[in-house]
Amino acid sequence: MSRMHGERQEMYQARRAFAVEAHIATMAKEAEYALKRANGIPLPVVEVTPACTCSLRPYPHVHSDEEFRRFKLRMPPGNEERERYERQ
Repeated sequence: MSRMHGERQEMYQARRAFAVEAHIATMAKEAEYALKRANGIPLPVVEVTPACTCSLRPYPHVHSDEEFRRFKLRMPPGNEERERYERQ
């Protein structure tokens, strides 16, 4: 990892230290999950809602359930959410 253009030495060292700590934490978590899988311990399931990148707002955001439902209804035919709503 080399210094970026115009980056100060302190910032480079901090970025490098963070990269090392992040790599160590990632490897530790992967080892923990591998041990749990090997011993049949269920892994925690974390549901992640990705941010939307639509052009309604100029920043990443999360839609409310109502907005999401309206968005799904505008999708082209073949959308299972739309078909489910129309059957009701």
